[in-house]
Amino acid sequence: MIKNIPEPDDFYISSMNYLNMAWGVAIEIQSAMTEISHSNLEREEVEAFKKSNKFYLNNCLMLVHQAVELYLKFRISEVNPLLLVDLKNGDKDADFSDLVSIGAKQLIKVHDSVIPKKLGRKVEKVYNDIRIKRNKIMHSTGRVLQEEGGIISQILYISKYLLDKPWLEIRAEFLTGRRYLGHDTSLEQINSEFEHCLEVLNEQDVRFLLGVTRSDLKFFCPMCSEHFEGLSQYKTLGTKEKEGAVCVICKRVAQFEDFKCVDCNLSAVDSDYYSCLSCLTEYEKEV
Repeated sequence: MIKNIPEPDDFYISSMNYLNMAWGVAIEIQSAMTEISHSNLEREEVEAFKKSNKFYLNNCLMLVHQAVELYLKFRISEVNPLLLVDLKNGDKDADFSDLVSIGAKQLIKVHDSVIPKKLGRKVEKVYNDIRIKRNKIMHSTGRVLQEEGGIISQILYISKYLLDKPWLEIRAEFLTGRRYLGHDTSLEQINSEFEHCLEVLNEQDVRFLLGVTRSDLKFFCPMCSEHFEGLSQYKTLGTKEKEGAVCVICKRVAQFEDFKCVDCNLSAVDSDYYSCLSCLTEYEKEV
């Protein structure tokens, strides 16, 4: 009998931790690059800073690669964790961790053979792109340089095509869960990370990956305020009607009443909460 078989959540938690580790480093470097862009440093100094961070960014890519594999293992293990090992070559009385795991290329095949919702070509493309870049890093002993913007966009694409939640919601949950370690879980941090996404993504990816445009107005999200203690940024969908807004974190869609707020003069009164999502003025709902 196989001993110490991991639970599906073990794979899921590890996958999310790796993604958050990679994201945190990439965001930190992007933040530094933003500061540098407003400084008087010479071009050579900027390039030197980039090169000094290549080790961290290359590690980020390997973390992302490992995170995708762990997430696929999570899905497969929900059906049967023994599908992840080669029992033909292993001792059936061994510890699970001592058994030979199926190869990385087999993960997608096994996944699609047992999971009703197939991964599809888009997921395979993103995964293969990451795998190829990871192999280049390994074979070049780190001479290949990753960009912080590439790590950020890769994680957002993974979230879009593969994960079960929007990335910023996953990120908010991660930050909130680390509150006891003294990490900043404020509205300012998640908003700052969102702004860094806008810095590195092109307009098409901003729209596709985040569901917003750079010109959209910002609103408070009452649902995130309740769940994440202040992580409450809203971004409008940018529709022609301008009738509502979608949260970039939890994806809740707010519908606005057809009158303007008396305090801020914006038509941003939430139909459910009956408060203005721009200035938080509260109204009494008519019966």
